[in-house]
This record gives sequence, structure tokens and C-alpha cells, in this order.
Amino acid sequence: ELPALWPDISVTSSISSNIELNSLEANKGAALKQLCGLLGVGLEETLAFGDGSNDLTMLSAAGTGAAMLNASDNVKAAADIVTEADNNCAGVAQTVYRLMPEIGGACDEGSDRGARGDKRADRISARLHKPVVPHREAALHLQESLAKVRAP
Repeated sequence: ELPALWPDISVTSSISSNIELNSLEANKGAALKQLCGLLGVGLEETLAFGDGSNDLTMLSAAGTGAAMLNASDNVKAAADIVTEADNNCAGVAQTVYRLMPEIGGACDEGSDRGARGDKRADRISARLHKPVVPHREAALHLQESLAKVRAP
């Protein structure tokens, strides 16, 4: 009802009993695009997490949009994947570790943990119908990008 009253304003919510009114250009998707431009990272390389309608633009802009287990139904429907735990039970961390196990600690090439991580990435790639960036390469790229931004 509110969007019909104010067609030039974005009406979203992050929690029940909350209304967020913003310019149509002020959204998390636009912010993610700008951040990727600054870091020199392609949107297809990003993984974004959300649980409310205010996250929808970010989830659609990201290479992979992940809805939290406790997200609203419309957010889950818009996401590529749904986490196995909610935001109160480390759902983001669990999903990042599942996709990129080396972030949690170093692994040898021949370690069982590394092999399990590769198999998980293959399963996720098959479900998403798109490749998951190899975790070591993605972690290194993220570290290099952050170093560039922090450098004076």
C-alpha cells in the first residue's frame, strides 16, 4: 500500500514492525556494485547474505545471493541458496566455511578437509548451475583487494 502512495520512494523492511523509506537509488544492491567497482571485483565473484526485503537488491546484484534460514519467504525465493542455520546460529560463517573452508584455517592440498571442501563446492556449483570460485583463489583475491583499498 505504501509504495503506491510514494512511487518515487523505496519502501522496505528489515524486521517486523519496521518500515524503511529511502530514495530508489539508495539500496544495498547499488552499494555492492559501487564497492565491487572500487575493489576491482566482478559482481559475479560476490556472495551476499540477507534476511529482509531491504536485502533483495543486494541478493539479486551479487554473483550468489544467500538467504538466511530465518529470512522471509520472498527473500528465500529471490536467493540462489538458503543457509542451513539462521543469523543467530552462525549461518553466515557456516555457509562461508562450507563454500571456502580455507578461510577457517590453512589446509594442505592433500588434506581430507580440503577434499571435502572441493566436493562441497562441486555440489553447490551443480545446484546453482554456475561455478563456485575455487576457495584458495577467492580468499587470496579478497586479501589482495582489501590490501589495495587499505594502501594509502
